[in-house]
Amino acid sequence: MANRQPWQKHPLTQLAAVLFGIVPIYVLVTWSNFASQSADGFAMPDLTGTVFNLVLLVGGFGGLLILLLYLLCGQRLADLDLKPGAILTDIIDGGWLALLLVISQMAFLLLMSAYFQVDTPAANAAIAHELAADPLLKLIWLGPVVWLQAGLFEEFTRVFTLSRLWQVWPGRGERYLVLIGSALLFGLGHLYQGPLGVAGTALIGLVLGWHYLARGRVIPLIIGHALYDTAVLLIMISAADSGLL
Repeated sequence: MANRQPWQKHPLTQLAAVLFGIVPIYVLVTWSNFASQSADGFAMPDLTGTVFNLVLLVGGFGGLLILLLYLLCGQRLADLDLKPGAILTDIIDGGWLALLLVISQMAFLLLMSAYFQVDTPAANAAIAHELAADPLLKLIWLGPVVWLQAGLFEEFTRVFTLSRLWQVWPGRGERYLVLIGSALLFGLGHLYQGPLGVAGTALIGLVLGWHYLARGRVIPLIIGHALYDTAVLLIMISAADSGLL
């Protein structure tokens, strides 16, 4: 916005936006991780819980971030695109980014399998079996959960955080450090998947954050993340249906 006030551009304002907008999200996610664990393992949210989480995150916390962006930081959603671009190019980039995420995860799993026993996280297996058994829940996960919660909300959270903190630490080296820190935080938000799940998810955050730093566009992140999650879910559900999981 051209009429941003000096205080809205101040580094402390950007830090406040992250503190008030992002910290509550990760507190909630961390609490949910622990709450989802039971004596029998991971407790998959039912249909009501899934819809509630979707509305709370996308509508509640997503709305909070928009308010902070507009009112506290004096910027628009369009300002999250750091570089100019075209929608068709963004869509194509999103497809390539999804492929890059698949390749990076395959390479990570191959590397880890050389040193550790790599098994499907119990939480992922539980999700796959629940979705395979409930067509409506499967439809909601492959639709709104993947595209609104994972793709839209998680990437909005990512670019909100990175774009705020890069205004605080604008140097090239500082930007990379912020990117790495954000990726690690993203990984810890998936603690329910176990140590390898956290590391693998942090790698996903690193790839997505790097793409945002290099290309400065938001839509490819949303599309790439959602396509990747869709592919992973379909593979997991198919494995559960066939008895391989």
